[in-house]
Amino acid sequence: MSFLGFIRPVFENNYPDIPLTLKQHVETYYTQLRQLAERLFQIFAIAANAPSKDFFLEKCIEGEHIMRPNFYPKILTPKPHQDNRFGAHTDSTPFTILAMDDCPSALQIQNSKGEWTFADPVKDAFF
Repeated sequence: MSFLGFIRPVFENNYPDIPLTLKQHVETYYTQLRQLAERLFQIFAIAANAPSKDFFLEKCIEGEHIMRPNFYPKILTPKPHQDNRFGAHTDSTPFTILAMDDCPSALQIQNSKGEWTFADPVKDAFF
């Protein structure tokens, strides 16, 4: 299977034996996220008045795509910044699609002033 000119995956993913359907579910979810990413690129192109709706897709032929499932348990300490989470970072891809649950204080984003603020989760939505 290819996405934006790449054959996926270069290596074989390893899945546990249980549950038996995990591989199928992960690959279905990956495909749906890939389709969403392609649609978002088209929306960005239209919004930017690009020459074609596939303008950004065409530029990403040699880009990369990553699906990294992470689970963050509910924050139990009064100082969420001391819990074990990903540190401050910049993603290496043009955009990131995050599925958030209803756990408040789970994601922080840095605003244009350099201040960190919590992103309020929206039920059944992507961020």
